Amino acid sequence: MLLKKRCRYGSRKLQFLLLLLMLGFLLLMVTILTPPFRDLNKEGTSQPLKFSPREGYQLDFLETQEMLETQEESRQYYPMVGLSPFISLREDELLVAIVSPTARRNHSKARKGYRMVKQQSKRQEEKTDVKPRGNQESQLMSFSLQDAEEAAGGEQLTILGLETHGFNEALSERISLRRELPEVRHPFCLQQDYDPNLPTASVIICFHDEAWSTLLRTVHSVMDTAPRASLKEIILVDDLSQQGHLKSALSEYISKLDGVKLIRSNKRLGVIRGRMLGAARATGDVLVFMDSHCECHTGWLEPLLGRLATDRNRIVSPVLDVIDWKTFQYYHSVDLQRGGFDWKLDFHWEPLPEHEEKVRQSAISPIRSPVVPGGVVAMDRHYFQNIGAYDSDMTLWGAENLELSIRAWLCGGSVEILPCSRVGHIYRNRIPHTFPNEEAAMRNKIRIAETWLDSFKEIFYKHDTAAFLISKVKT
Repeated sequence: MLLKKRCRYGSRKLQFLLLLLMLGFLLLMVTILTPPFRDLNKEGTSQPLKFSPREGYQLDFLETQEMLETQEESRQYYPMVGLSPFISLREDELLVAIVSPTARRNHSKARKGYRMVKQQSKRQEEKTDVKPRGNQESQLMSFSLQDAEEAAGGEQLTILGLETHGFNEALSERISLRRELPEVRHPFCLQQDYDPNLPTASVIICFHDEAWSTLLRTVHSVMDTAPRASLKEIILVDDLSQQGHLKSALSEYISKLDGVKLIRSNKRLGVIRGRMLGAARATGDVLVFMDSHCECHTGWLEPLLGRLATDRNRIVSPVLDVIDWKTFQYYHSVDLQRGGFDWKLDFHWEPLPEHEEKVRQSAISPIRSPVVPGGVVAMDRHYFQNIGAYDSDMTLWGAENLELSIRAWLCGGSVEILPCSRVGHIYRNRIPHTFPNEEAAMRNKIRIAETWLDSFKEIFYKHDTAAFLISKVKT
């Protein structure tokens, strides 16, 4: 009898333990599958946001932001999942997306949030000093712009920046948005006097998922170095960027800058059509197309405007110096070069031939160039329209500078590089994954060959078999 009671008691105890185990398992599953509650009102917002499923978080910034609508169906701006809105940003701080450490530990999908990166104050920045570069073949002069330890950046951070942007984004975030570049112009350039009534300029900067620091450094560089009377406006064209920091945070930042307009496209345009969109809304006498990762020197704009004032049938470009993609050091070209291209229609730099050197009257005389680089190019607004602007039948990106230069030469214009105008440009280590593939640029070259080369296009196809094959299957 006692044995039966013990067995009955033991079976009930086992059932109770199994019940507790099942309840614990259910609670664990609910905890894992249910996301934690997030109070958006406590995440640094300074004013209420309006949200709609179609447009995401929207803010009213008067006339500084323009959303372009088209009749075609295209991707819209949706809020990033798990990314809280952030609309309060000081000029000396940066906004970046970070991965939550908790998400890493849980091996779940990484959640993203905002963190602030304090900028180094101007008083703490070291003065730039000249350091010759050891490699003479590059014909460049190096200027150290930060400590060697800071320039190293950290290999892991460098790799992360390369994947997204093609340069060391982590280091760029620690550099001032308004740093001063060293004076590298020829002494004769400093003695030049320009007409006080120069044409006005509209600077058009088209970008797609550009890094926050390089984009705003480009904007501040233009504003800080261009004469107020000559700079009509800066037009930013957002080519359907998907990164969160280029949404409401950028809109608020730009709304506080005088003379800067932000245009957003709701479809992917590419560099060519994005620049044409900005040009259609420009009001300056001269259009200056500029990449979104540049830094301008003092006095870069006046030579461009002065040269165009004497002949509006010109396309001019500054000397593009190199900003190192890894260290962000500035390298200026010691020997002047001009742009050229080969029979594969690939752009490259080449030394000035002897006959061109003889034509130039001084060291600062304009350089006649077969092609201008695509990074920064300026021309009269009406001349740009009269020669047909950029070729709208070309695809998103690639070789647009070749097509524009060839058209200018064949239509009675000229192409020049001006030594007294200098702009630093970041040449990416690699093309970001969000950019079009090589076939897009190849199709643009085919378009150039078929439009402008006449019978010489056979030489192009002979040198580029891939382009020949693509042209045969092109519909």
